[in-house]
Amino acid sequence: RVSWRMPGRLQHIPFAYGQTGSGKSWSIIGYGANKGIVPIFCERLFEGIKKQEGSGTSFEVKFSMLEIYNEVTRDLLQPQNKQKKNGLKIRQHPKKGFY
Repeated sequence: RVSWRMPGRLQHIPFAYGQTGSGKSWSIIGYGANKGIVPIFCERLFEGIKKQEGSGTSFEVKFSMLEIYNEVTRDLLQPQNKQKKNGLKIRQHPKKGFY
């Protein structure tokens, strides 16, 4: 459930881990008519934003989806032919944290 009364940012981080074939992708993304957590959340998020039209409130939505497999991080929203061979570099900034 998305709460529109939350002050400031609304941040959600669904996280799935487990053995290959255990249903992580099915739970997060879904398949066909069986939607997963992410599509359902996004639909409800944008329905809620649409209800706020005309209220003078502005929204900015950022979304990322990563896979970490064998210590290699991939951006799942980037087309496979644009992926870096060795995955994404993970960095840490003393004030900003990981990025």
